[in-house]
Amino acid sequence: MKTEPPNPIVQRLDRLRHLWMQFSAQPEARICRWFLREDEVTLFRGFVESTNNSETSQVSDIFFPFETPYSALESYSGLLVQELAQRLENDREALVQEGVHVTWRPQEPAWSERNRAAHFLHNFAAFAADVKLDGLAVAFLDPATRDKNLEKWLFEAVEAGIPATVRLMVFDVEGENIFERVAKQYPQQVKTLTPELDMPAAIRQLASAGNPADPGVKFRRAYIDLSQAVAKGDLAQAQRLQTLPLSIAREQNWMHLEVGILALMAAGYLGAKRYDEADQHYEQARQIAHAAAAQGNELGVKLEMQMLFGKGSVAITRKDYKTAGPVYHQAAVLGESAGDPLLWMEACRMEGFSHEQSGQTQPALQAYRMALQVAEKMDEPLRHNSTLPYTGRALLDLAHRLGYKEEYFRLQQQMNALAGPGWENKVEKRRSAV
Repeated sequence: MKTEPPNPIVQRLDRLRHLWMQFSAQPEARICRWFLREDEVTLFRGFVESTNNSETSQVSDIFFPFETPYSALESYSGLLVQELAQRLENDREALVQEGVHVTWRPQEPAWSERNRAAHFLHNFAAFAADVKLDGLAVAFLDPATRDKNLEKWLFEAVEAGIPATVRLMVFDVEGENIFERVAKQYPQQVKTLTPELDMPAAIRQLASAGNPADPGVKFRRAYIDLSQAVAKGDLAQAQRLQTLPLSIAREQNWMHLEVGILALMAAGYLGAKRYDEADQHYEQARQIAHAAAAQGNELGVKLEMQMLFGKGSVAITRKDYKTAGPVYHQAAVLGESAGDPLLWMEACRMEGFSHEQSGQTQPALQAYRMALQVAEKMDEPLRHNSTLPYTGRALLDLAHRLGYKEEYFRLQQQMNALAGPGWENKVEKRRSAV
């Protein structure tokens, strides 16, 4: 009887689950530090989500992800408590429907708490006791911006004494080692787990599933080999490997996949600072996307925009802003027909940025204004998760510099209406959005 080979992703999720259960069984362990390769991070986050959402999970512990950015030792605990309270408020109605009534409310730090981390630990333990979980309550500290100074807070957490009912969880990415010192100083409380998931092997196994003679299977296998060569920076090998997936894509008239291969090669050349070759590959991909759109391919226009973004990124990297401006303008012209307002607004914003950097203030102003017009057409949730705050900040700065007082105050009101009060706080580092 023929049986299906084990799913490689399920196998790796099982491994993560097994390692966690080994950690949680150690009575002195309080902080779980995962040591991951960069290509393992996505699956690891999937493990956290699937463990919480699966009714058949063997793990009784509940993971609570905290995305609050680390700003300072003095304020981090308070911000974590606020995030926990906000999450509870958002979920309160659903919890009541499930028969769960939570009476916990945020507690102020006690005067005796000289240790900053203790404030969050006491609140989190009180919350866990109120919810009456079957297992441990695990605070997964996963800020969007990784900051090595977060380790200082972990030192204080260990010294404060982490309650027996809760655990903290973080991850290090190979090469960063943000939490190495606390792991070395407190080996009993901080345990490092290295899952060694070998994601390239998993991807190859998934790509090989199906009939080996099928063009789709052949393409997937060839594309995976190519992408891994590019990831390693072996562009000589990548040049050889691109031939097979390109030929399959052309034989099958998979123009969107042909674009994807050329874009992958372009990104590899850009990473290697081979700018002329990167630009040539993006331009070749753009032409194919344009031809696909002309043939009625629904993805064509959006792909052409993305390839123009690639060309723009090459020019920006070279600080050739005079070239970048017209490239992003081309992308902005395609914006409305692409059906992607986020991409359209970003094209306008980057056009404005490029013009501003090259000293062309009026074209910059015009492009930023267009970005704002696009934002007005977006649904509110989409707009609030966009780069609109960076557009607004740039536009206000430019209007102020040019002495456009009336427009400056009008733009302030417009941004408050579009992005919501306090939108300026989202612009921590203006250039980080570029």
